[in-house]
Amino acid sequence: MSRDNVNSDEMKRAAQENRLNEYLSSHLSSDTLNKLNSVLSDERKTKELLNSQKAQEIMRKLKRDK
Repeated sequence: MSRDNVNSDEMKRAAQENRLNEYLSSHLSSDTLNKLNSVLSDERKTKELLNSQKAQEIMRKLKRDK
């Protein structure tokens, strides 16, 4: 599977099954995974990310697909 190729339905399923870290590790390049971990370990960066328009769109889609 190519790296940095995340499928939202598969990612949602992985999160529901408590295996999101495993899924992301196998679908993201190490560079992208490191960047993600860097953002998530910084509260200010995490808030900025979650408040971004794209993140809001993704969260709405995930809630709609419940």
